[in-house]
Amino acid sequence: MHKEYDLIVLGGGAAGLTAAGMGVSMGAKTMLVEKHKLGGDCTWSGCIPSKTLLHHAKIARLRGRTVDFGSIADSLDSIREEIYRDADHPDKFRKMGIDVREETASFVNPHTIRIQSD
Repeated sequence: MHKEYDLIVLGGGAAGLTAAGMGVSMGAKTMLVEKHKLGGDCTWSGCIPSKTLLHHAKIARLRGRTVDFGSIADSLDSIREEIYRDADHPDKFRKMGIDVREETASFVNPHTIRIQSD
C-alpha cells in the first residue's frame, strides 16, 4: 500500500511524540511509527521508574525503614500504565489526526520507508 505523508516520525519516545503533535498541529499529514509502546525510555525505563524509586526510598528513609522492592515493582507498573493510558496511548494521537503504526520502519531510499509488522 502506498500513502503520501508530509511528516513521518520514527520512534514514539518523548521527542517523537512532540514532533508528531507539532506536525499535525501545523497541518502536516503525519504518521508516527513505533515498534513498542509509545512513551519511550522516559515512561518505560528512565524518568518514571527512577522517580518512583527515589520517592519510595525517601519515604522509607523518613520512616526509618528499608525499601521493599516488591512493593515498588507493583507501584511502578501501576504508575507506568496510568501514564501510558492518560498521555501516551496511541488512541490519544489518532484523535489528533496522527496515523499511528505499531510496527517497524526501515528506509528504502531517502523518500520512502517500508512499514513491517514484527
